[in-house]
Amino acid sequence: MMIVTTLALASMCMNHLVLPASFPPRLSPQTNIYRWLLWGRRVVIAVIILAGYGFYLLLQYNQGLVQLGLISFVAVAQFLPGVVGLLYWRRATRAGFIAGLLGGALVWAVTLVLPLLERSGMLADAFRGVAALGRYHGDPWSHATFWTLAVNSLLFATVSLVSRPSEAEQEAAHACCRESLEPPRGVPLAASPGQFEEQLALVIGAEMAQHEVRQALADLGLDTDELRQDELRRLRQRIERNLSGLVGPLLARMIVDERLQMDSTARTAVAASVRFVEQRLEESRSRLRGLAAELDNLRRYHRQVLLDLPLGVCAVGPDMEVISWNQAMAFLSGLEDYQAVGRPLRELPEPWSGLLGGFLRTQDRHLRKVKVNGDGRIRVFNLHKAAIEDPAGRASPSSGNGGTVILIEDLTDMHMLESELAHSERLASIGRLAAGVAHEIGNPVTGIACLAQNVLTEASDPEFVRDSIEQMLEQTRRISNIVHSLVSFSHSGTAVDQPLSTFNVRQCVDDAMRLVRLSHAGKQIEFFNQCPPEAAIRGERQRMIQVFVNLLSNACDASHPGDRIQVSGRTDGDFIEVVVRDYGDGIPEELQDHVFEPFFTTKQPGEGTGLGLPMVYNIVAEHAGTVALRSREGEGTSVILRVPAVAVPRIEAGG
Repeated sequence: MMIVTTLALASMCMNHLVLPASFPPRLSPQTNIYRWLLWGRRVVIAVIILAGYGFYLLLQYNQGLVQLGLISFVAVAQFLPGVVGLLYWRRATRAGFIAGLLGGALVWAVTLVLPLLERSGMLADAFRGVAALGRYHGDPWSHATFWTLAVNSLLFATVSLVSRPSEAEQEAAHACCRESLEPPRGVPLAASPGQFEEQLALVIGAEMAQHEVRQALADLGLDTDELRQDELRRLRQRIERNLSGLVGPLLARMIVDERLQMDSTARTAVAASVRFVEQRLEESRSRLRGLAAELDNLRRYHRQVLLDLPLGVCAVGPDMEVISWNQAMAFLSGLEDYQAVGRPLRELPEPWSGLLGGFLRTQDRHLRKVKVNGDGRIRVFNLHKAAIEDPAGRASPSSGNGGTVILIEDLTDMHMLESELAHSERLASIGRLAAGVAHEIGNPVTGIACLAQNVLTEASDPEFVRDSIEQMLEQTRRISNIVHSLVSFSHSGTAVDQPLSTFNVRQCVDDAMRLVRLSHAGKQIEFFNQCPPEAAIRGERQRMIQVFVNLLSNACDASHPGDRIQVSGRTDGDFIEVVVRDYGDGIPEELQDHVFEPFFTTKQPGEGTGLGLPMVYNIVAEHAGTVALRSREGEGTSVILRVPAVAVPRIEAGG
């Protein structure tokens, strides 16, 4: 018992008495703390053993060990009101705790210590009257325990109510109080575990500094290259806790405060604050009652809704640190929430760092059909963002609010389906052009056959043979151009990774008109291309050709033989407006709101798929444009396209 008691008392005396009295506020780098602690503890152990032996010599014939143990128990019980107040009463102050401790100690001395000394014959006559106040003929232990704790608690509560806690006392109370939901303030000045080691080495030596930092990293499950501020703050707290067991809480606090200083002016990261509050709420769940429990249940409900939302949700704080990362986002990115939350956005792996960071830097609140190359394949997303207002009303220098929430919608499968439908519509268009194609190819083939027969009959004339061969080559080039146009039109846009290019709108319309003229209806219509030669856009040229082929084909179907179809364009600010107009029968007003719906058609059954205009709408939308329709029965129909313009040199092209 003497060995165990002496070792425990030696540690407490070193940590709470000798070290606070020996070290100045600022530590000297030349001080060898571990050597000083070793010899200091040896001296304290020797003093305690000698004091115990001297007390044993004085009381060995008068008191038993049980009585001494009970007296010590009542003395230790005087810390109970202060400990309870520190954990559960935020109004408690240091002055109240000391006043209660002194009052309880005084009653303890009168009721237990003085009678003990009187019975041992060690009390002077002057104190015998005071010792008489503590005599009790019943159970002295219950009597002394009740009155010491009563006086202690009364003084503790009274002095705490009339005094105000200092900032240091409030910080200590928040650190110990399990019900506190206030996150720690400030960030460490040291920016990495390596800098932690360098700073601590100035006091405790390089070897021990490395050991303490590596041990704290292992306790928290962190890597040596950790750079997140909130994790570094946790590392600092863990180092202080580990050092506290070695050199005592006061000296540990002095070492950490001196070498691992905090920047109290820096605002705590929002992600760290959120995790801190959620952790405290998880720990306090069993103790919540009434309105607090209902609010916590509401919080859990909304959080579960957010986690289970089928859209990817990423919330970013004003310091560009990830705050929230739901399950859908984890599925899209392959990053679990613990791998993303708390990390700066720039540290996320590509393509997510560039995608989310670039979206936050733009002024657009919505980005539609953004193509991203990830996991070896092209994926298509819709991105939406909204600002989060700071509930405290504080403005952030970076965003002016409390952060941003980003919603990510995966459209890859839908985009692939749309591409397949567009390809099917192209094949259907080619089917409708088949008769015209046969006629267009038939004429050159007939001409080639006639020229070949003439060459056979006039083989003796070299000049005639050369002219005939040149004409045959011209006809074959004509056939090749027709076939090339059809093959290119049928195979374009079947994947989501078609290259983007800048192309002339007038030439694009010319190519579409050339294809439509191959059809039977197109041969009977006059086409006029009045687009400005300098108008250009950036996108997928073949898909825009499909847009004009669909519009011109619909215009041909709505027109009568001999009618004309006019395509005009103009520059309107940053946009190019292209109008495809026919002078046919028009569309009834009650049907105009439905023409862009899939599978809706005004044609007779079997004559249309109802996919032409929906494909036009989707393709133009992917090029950040809009489609509108104006029509009056008997006056024709106009389809208006508005697409962002690109400035290019003037290009002359025939129409």
